[in-house]
Amino acid sequence: LHGAHLGLSASAIGLVVTLVLYCILNYKLLKRMDEHRKREMALRMAIISYLKEKGAETQRAQLIVNEISALESINQEAMYKEKERTPVLWTILGLLPILNLIVMYFLAEFPFDHDKRWHAFTQYTQAACQKLGINIMTPSWSTIKERPNVLLLILTLLFSIVVFVWYYFIIKDLNDHFTAQWRFEDQLMALLR
Repeated sequence: LHGAHLGLSASAIGLVVTLVLYCILNYKLLKRMDEHRKREMALRMAIISYLKEKGAETQRAQLIVNEISALESINQEAMYKEKERTPVLWTILGLLPILNLIVMYFLAEFPFDHDKRWHAFTQYTQAACQKLGINIMTPSWSTIKERPNVLLLILTLLFSIVVFVWYYFIIKDLNDHFTAQWRFEDQLMALLR
């Protein structure tokens, strides 16, 4: 009886520790995504403003009108589709059965969709810069591969251990996106100095 009580206590402690770690990981990922979303929105708007000013200054505004239109369209789409997700609220929702899978799915879908928009934005920025005489190179490939998130969701339902693989992909994809964006920003800043 004493051994069963001890085993039950150890299981309860293990469950609490797992839930705490799960909450910390989700909170940090959600907070990181939200801060990045806000920062990138400000960066996109600054790039658009800079290109408009540079176009007017060099009398080449008409040359980049299509690129500016595309950049503004991508920016509007991002602002519409990338809604603020309050990290604390979404972390709490992630504690509830079934809703935790929705949170995981959102965490997994965000990097690919976000990166695809950013990639298009950098391509149009590069095209506008070239027309303005600014030579900037962006990667011609998307940095993040689309993941089979529906399959990962089903596998997680069947085999809970798959959640670790899913988290690995989420963290890797976010880091790959950030690294590619930092390279672009560093190159852009070096050219603007």
